[in-house]
Amino acid sequence: MEERMVRMYRTFDVNHDAEPSAEAKDRLSACRFLADTLMEGRYKQTADFPKFLSIAVSGLLLALNDPDSDVRLAADESLNKVLKTHLDMHQGRIQLELYKHIKKNNAPVRSLRAAMLKFAELSPLTRPAKRTVFLNSLITPLVMILGRVDSDVLQGTLQHFIPVICKEFGLHFDSGQMQTLLDACTDNITSTSPVARRAAAACVAAMFRYCPGGDHFIPSTMQRLAQIVSAEEVTETDVLGVYGCLNAILAITQS
Repeated sequence: MEERMVRMYRTFDVNHDAEPSAEAKDRLSACRFLADTLMEGRYKQTADFPKFLSIAVSGLLLALNDPDSDVRLAADESLNKVLKTHLDMHQGRIQLELYKHIKKNNAPVRSLRAAMLKFAELSPLTRPAKRTVFLNSLITPLVMILGRVDSDVLQGTLQHFIPVICKEFGLHFDSGQMQTLLDACTDNITSTSPVARRAAAACVAAMFRYCPGGDHFIPSTMQRLAQIVSAEEVTETDVLGVYGCLNAILAITQS
């Protein structure tokens, strides 16, 4: 069974060249196979079931980036089915697979977006002991994703993802992690992308609101914003970015 599941996984793995390219109907069948296999009682009780679950979640995340919209729809339905059915007993394994996808360098946009949204959805259920572990490993990938300002889809996803992480994991942030993430966000305040600027402002405000000692970072952030608009050459984009960030900060200080 494991061999067959791996073969289905390779249907979507563009980095693996051992399998011939599959037709759309074959990729549709692979999506359903990965999900339906996990529903069978004879596999649920085996010691290898967590391994099967990992293969299925990872393969379906890759399938969400398929060029065929029908395959993407089948992958989304199958992934939701897997999560709904197995979340109670295997939450840790599912979150781990989602996290592993988030930390991949240059992961496909649709797959990365789905992994981030699903991880954010499950974050309130994360055990306290695991929150620090995930947070320590998420900072670097988040900085890298913040750097992908050419993707409005990812920046828009960050606008939701980082505030949720700050709300649920905020108590576990240390000052170094706060500073690293703040620096990456404020770098995007002057981005030419309006989506990236809005996402950066929302993330900065969320860190001030939810993370312990977040208010201590407000003066240094305000100083950096002032430096942007007081530079010798200031663009309209710079002014809009600073204005949006100030509005976001003001909103949380008055709430």
